Amino acid sequence: MKQVPSSKRNHAYRARMRARGLRQVQMWVPDLTRAEFLKEIQADVKAISRAQHDVEEQEIMRFIEAAIDWSDLGPTPSHKA
Repeated sequence: MKQVPSSKRNHAYRARMRARGLRQVQMWVPDLTRAEFLKEIQADVKAISRAQHDVEEQEIMRFIEAAIDWSDLGPTPSHKA
């Protein structure tokens, strides 16, 4: 059995794919094995976490402010020591 060179197999494969209405696209993606990439992801996750915490805290404070009519509480008691 005669082996077909990989260049001819690739050419034939690409021709079949084009005949099916497809086209080849080359895409660059982040290298997940880079240490720098892992550091960037960790920093992004921390930033998102801090931002989410801040948003939740603000929402809680808005809820408390809206739920309590502070004027109905009357004067604050004085504490005598």
